[in-house]
Amino acid sequence: MTATTLLLPMLLVYSLGQPAPVSTPPSTFSQAIESFTSDPALRGTRVSVSVVDVKTNTLLAGYKSDEALIPASSLKVVTTASALALLGENFRYRTDLLIDGAVENGVLRGDVILFGSGDPTLGSGQWDAVPDMDAVLDAFVAAIQREGIQQIDGYVIGDASFFGNDPTAPSWEEKDMGNYYACGAWGLNLNENLCRVHFRQQARVGGKPILEGVEPVVPGLKLDNRVSLAGRNTGDEAYIHGKPRQYNRYITGTIPAGNGRFTIKGSLPDPPAFAAHHLRERLIARGITVGKKAVNKEELLLTGYAGQNAKKRIHRIESPILRGIITEANLYSNNLYCEALLRTVGRMKQGQGTRAGGQKAIRQLWEGRGLSFQGMAIEDGSGLSKMNRVSSRFLASVMRKVAVDDQLFSTFLASLPKAGQSGTLSNRLRNTAAVGKLWAKSGAIEGVRSYTGFARLDNGNWISFSVLVNNIPEERENAVRSKMDQLMLAFCE
Repeated sequence: MTATTLLLPMLLVYSLGQPAPVSTPPSTFSQAIESFTSDPALRGTRVSVSVVDVKTNTLLAGYKSDEALIPASSLKVVTTASALALLGENFRYRTDLLIDGAVENGVLRGDVILFGSGDPTLGSGQWDAVPDMDAVLDAFVAAIQREGIQQIDGYVIGDASFFGNDPTAPSWEEKDMGNYYACGAWGLNLNENLCRVHFRQQARVGGKPILEGVEPVVPGLKLDNRVSLAGRNTGDEAYIHGKPRQYNRYITGTIPAGNGRFTIKGSLPDPPAFAAHHLRERLIARGITVGKKAVNKEELLLTGYAGQNAKKRIHRIESPILRGIITEANLYSNNLYCEALLRTVGRMKQGQGTRAGGQKAIRQLWEGRGLSFQGMAIEDGSGLSKMNRVSSRFLASVMRKVAVDDQLFSTFLASLPKAGQSGTLSNRLRNTAAVGKLWAKSGAIEGVRSYTGFARLDNGNWISFSVLVNNIPEERENAVRSKMDQLMLAFCE
């Protein structure tokens, strides 16, 4: 996928020129919401719904619109819209390869440093616009070779200091830590901060699969395999347990019985150290001697390391423009990208590449545009934390602010999944009136389902909306999701 393929068709570009009245009476929306909230599938849940007329900023219909609930990944619209507004769609991350020391007769009397600015796409290989990890490492090695360096006396260092030392949120649940979707955002990321753990399946249900290995290699990682085999076609129900910088991890849960290989994805314990290690290994493989180990700069600083202050940049890798990054984040609900964006706006606008810096920057942005954060709590950038609390009116109002901003709307709308067509909505609302009319970011964590986005009415006018449902019993999750589909379809008919 490239940024070009994601550009919004011209016929969908919204103009605030001379809108007509809302074509669907507010009473129709109210009836649909009443039917939704009174459905037996919603019994015992907590619900907040808001439908806002973009032109007039009128709440057309709602249910407990101001009740702050857990939004799950619907929160990503706040993070991505904020990044787009604060950084601009052409913003790029930069990752620099530095040498610190003099080069004498082919010998670097110092260190090689990978300095990151938080690029979550570095070495991703998950989408067409981004080179994979091998290509990135080869580019760094080639740059060192161009300097005539045949020997490095010092360290290979991964420098993640551009962000703070809180790659994850403290309120993330323990069972999520260690899995790829909770990898966190570091100042230096590589390969989307994930590794693949391979199992050899066995035929007997209740048995134990064989742990075959990890790819790419993660030096020092030790995995305790406590996984069992469930029925065939039961899917991935395995969880890797381990916090950042912890290399002793264990895996629980189940994978399907079978006779092949089954792969799950885990998070890297220390992406900056991982990046430094693989660069060092690549250098040695190309005949360049490295005197000292690969290390995260954070570890070196504890020993009193200060470097030589003779740094020279010899190579730079730039990310795709922000427009493409937020599209990947919203279409495929990428937690890493949104955590990086939160810290990036904090660094660029508050001088703090931390969650707190990002939270402050986002709050100032939307308060400056007339929105209130009273009763709201934003704990992370991705929506993974159950400590996040926002109302449907707040989310719909953020979307409405985006819609009336000519600098944001077409780009942001193009980043959202389209009903029945793309991203996390590609299999939802197919062959219905919502196709071509509804764009929304979905959210799902245990007991929570949400949708936030836009619907285009038959007369060309727009509404923004948000639907949040909490406390959903596991056995009713599919039923609730189906009812949410029906409600969103009513917004389009």
